[in-house]
Parts: sequence; structure tokens; C-alpha cells
Amino acid sequence: MVGVSEPGADGPFDVGFGFMESRALAVAVEFGVFEELASEPLELGLLADRTGVDDRGAADFFDALVALDLLDREDGVYSLAGAAERYLDPDGGAYAGDFLAFAGTSIYGSWAGLDDALRTGEPQTGAPDPGEGDAYDLVADDEDASRRSTTR
Repeated sequence: MVGVSEPGADGPFDVGFGFMESRALAVAVEFGVFEELASEPLELGLLADRTGVDDRGAADFFDALVALDLLDREDGVYSLAGAAERYLDPDGGAYAGDFLAFAGTSIYGSWAGLDDALRTGEPQTGAPDPGEGDAYDLVADDEDASRRSTTR
């Protein structure tokens, strides 16, 4: 078995567990973590209360976002970090949170069916077969999906 300390071993492990990072980001957008912190830095309990995160997993969840460089934590107070200020503040000029939430739900679900798609040839997105329309029209026709997939 390959040990993670061996040269080059990080790549497969990073890819293999990358879904955790993607899911943490999507859930943080869904729960309004970045929106709350765009207004003001918050301590753990208040951030958990405002976002509806149960106390049991709150510290681990928010600290995971710190480890992903999406949040900063200083003296128990959380704030937006680096690129999160630019791309995850709903009032920021380059907000991409809705698109990332869309990716974390709709697109993530489609990729979860990759094995079935490869075995059966059936589309996993609800998209039309090639030549029968444009998959992007499905998003454009769905007001909620369209809102989530575009930047503000």
C-alpha cells in the first residue's frame, strides 16, 4: 500500500477526498455562513445560531472552512478570508456563491451518477439527448436553477 508520505502520493488522495471540500463549501453557502460573516466577524456560538448549524458539529465545520482558507479565526472569532471576501460575499462585485451552491447540489448529484451513466449510457442530469436541445436551456427555464447558476 502506498503511504501518504511517499512522493507523488498526495495527488490521488487529494482527488479521492476532494468531494469533502466541495461539499463543505456548498453547505456553507447554503447555510449562509459567508453572508453572515460579510456583515461582521462572529464568535462560534453566534455564527452557529445565525446559520442554523447545530452546536455538536459547529466548531469542526467552521474550522474546516478555516483549513480550506475560506474563513479566518482569531481568538475564537470567525471572519471571511482572502478570496471568500471577493467571491462569497453576496454584496461583493464578483459574487459566485449561487453558482457554487448550484454546482454543489445539481452538478454534484449528476457526477454522483457517473458510474451509472458510463454503464447505461443514460444521461444523469435530466438533460436532453444530443441533438434534442440544449442542457443549458433547462437551467434557463428553471427560475431557481437559473438564479443559483448566475453571478450577481
